[in-house]
Amino acid sequence: MAKKSRLQWIEDERNPLAQNRMLFRSLRHDVRRAALYRDLAARGFPALAFKSVLRMRSNASWPSETVYLLTARQDIALALQQGSVKPYSELDSGGRFMLGVDAPAAHRDQREKAEKALAFPPAQINACVQEALARTMVLAERLGEFDLVRDVAEQAALRLMSILFGMPAKAYYVLEQGMQAAYTRLTFQIIGRHFVENDGLPPPDSRATAEGKKRVEQVALDAAQGKDFPEFWDEHVHVGNASGALAKSFPGDPEMQKIVILGLIAGTAGNVASAVANTMDWFFRQMWQGELLIDRAGRAARRDDGAELDGLVDLALSMRPPAPFLTRVTRSPMRVTGIDGELEPGTTLLLALGADVPCDWSLVFGGDLSGPPYMHSCIGRHLALPLVRETVRQVLRLPGLARVIDPATGRPKPLVKQWGAGCLSFPLRYARARRMNQQPLFLSLKIKEPVAQNALILKELTRVGAPVVERALAEANNVHFAWFGLIKGDTHLFMYTVYDGDFDAYVEHFAMKVPLFNEQFRFLEGAPPTPVRDHPREFVEFLRKNNNAPLGGYFYSAYPGAGVADIQNAGLGQT
Repeated sequence: MAKKSRLQWIEDERNPLAQNRMLFRSLRHDVRRAALYRDLAARGFPALAFKSVLRMRSNASWPSETVYLLTARQDIALALQQGSVKPYSELDSGGRFMLGVDAPAAHRDQREKAEKALAFPPAQINACVQEALARTMVLAERLGEFDLVRDVAEQAALRLMSILFGMPAKAYYVLEQGMQAAYTRLTFQIIGRHFVENDGLPPPDSRATAEGKKRVEQVALDAAQGKDFPEFWDEHVHVGNASGALAKSFPGDPEMQKIVILGLIAGTAGNVASAVANTMDWFFRQMWQGELLIDRAGRAARRDDGAELDGLVDLALSMRPPAPFLTRVTRSPMRVTGIDGELEPGTTLLLALGADVPCDWSLVFGGDLSGPPYMHSCIGRHLALPLVRETVRQVLRLPGLARVIDPATGRPKPLVKQWGAGCLSFPLRYARARRMNQQPLFLSLKIKEPVAQNALILKELTRVGAPVVERALAEANNVHFAWFGLIKGDTHLFMYTVYDGDFDAYVEHFAMKVPLFNEQFRFLEGAPPTPVRDHPREFVEFLRKNNNAPLGGYFYSAYPGAGVADIQNAGLGQT
């Protein structure tokens, strides 16, 4: 007896809610989704009907709304050309942002104004992309492990938009929080609402939501007014303020100004984050072979190549579109593959852009810009695509780049998505020591009672024991700087060092070589057992637990690749 396909299991399920859960289980997981799409491809990509969990305002029994998943390329193209964008009108913009505007004249007017404001010359866009990534990688390159979505892709997109839209550095956190929430609501409106009860965000009428919305809207209005913001940095890149340009296009209508500004930023930031994460995941799964990326046709590119790498990024985007789903509602009777008769006007459609792979390149961005049929195609692709390509290029240049292994399973941690669409997290690691050799260690240890008396003793111990510490540090040959001190009103002892290499090896050396710690620990709370040389692992874990990592992961070194031995061998450490 032949084994049932994933599609057959879904079709044979008679309980609509159980069928809904089975379909969602496939759609939200990249590998299972690809298997479902292969089943649909074998039948010519028929539309798949399912019941949404969305509760309709009617007397019909629940679940009542039928949604059609479209996977055939011609069906998706037709829906993009003829379908209504009514589902997007329920977002915060209330249907005023172009994404949710059906009226051709109103949409065309807003779109033309937005396109004009975003018409930056290619050289200027590239300069802004480089600046955005320079700011982004300051922190990412200092972390041995980082999240590709949150620490890199999303940050690069927000920084690029901040530059182009004249946003101040002090408003960056507000913009970040607001755009994450906006993209979550957008993704929920496209796909999540058909499978889960809510978007997981605070209620729209809650105080937290209202305050957050007010803050981010004020940022947009300030930028639109071209306020002169004191920055933390010299701008380096001087461009026209897209927010100001949009304000001139909508004079006397601050509500429309902030709707258009924030709508453009939210869509671009979310799509860039997903595009970068999907591309890198695709590379790891399908193309990575040593130092080369090789596609199935045999095309190869080194990780630092130019046009060749861009071509593979574009291929990955056609296999994994940044927005794998879009939604439309039929305006008139519509025929779709595999369904007898016509779909009635008002039928909800879920468009699976990544089903018929590789995806038509124009459909990756919601349709071809050059043709009028695709009224709602993406107008920010000329900003997003250079940023996606360059972000991928810079991440690939990190030495020893690899996925993070989950110690519980022994397998790489996966790319995590929300409802199979928006990317949330993708942990990666790289050989940090090949970019930055130094590590900081900052311990803050509470002094036992009587605090004042014990603080004096610790001062004396340091004065007496300094020669022992000095000799151990010199013999270690991996410590750049080290000192003790008293902080918080002389209630805590601190020890600060900057060293080379591995934390465990560094600390264990001092467990064996510095008996001063045995004496110090007598006057500190929560100290490990002594003598330290007999309990090296406890000593290491104690220091690890009490180490204060640099805030935000930021740690600066003027010579990041040089170790103590390198400096001494060059004669620079001599007095």
